[in-house]
Amino acid sequence: MNNVTKFRRKAGTRPDPITKREVRVHLLGRMRAIGLSGENILPRAKKTQAVLAYLILTQGEGLLRNRVAGMIWDRSGEAQARESLRHALNELNRTGY
Repeated sequence: MNNVTKFRRKAGTRPDPITKREVRVHLLGRMRAIGLSGENILPRAKKTQAVLAYLILTQGEGLLRNRVAGMIWDRSGEAQARESLRHALNELNRTGY
């Protein structure tokens, strides 16, 4: 199935403007994601980092989940790749940013 899915937070889950969090992400050299207080919030898993980088570089355009999963988990079967993508997206959501 080739459904186009935008990777966005569900309505009502974004922080309000007063408590909005910002992250500075460095993609060149050693990848880093730095929060406002200077802490590194980059996930440890390399493939989760790859998902984050891809989402940043595509600037929120509509993406096919199958394409993202297949590109990053190219040595896995389709079902396993999609499950791995779900896990990576959950890991990114847990950062709170």
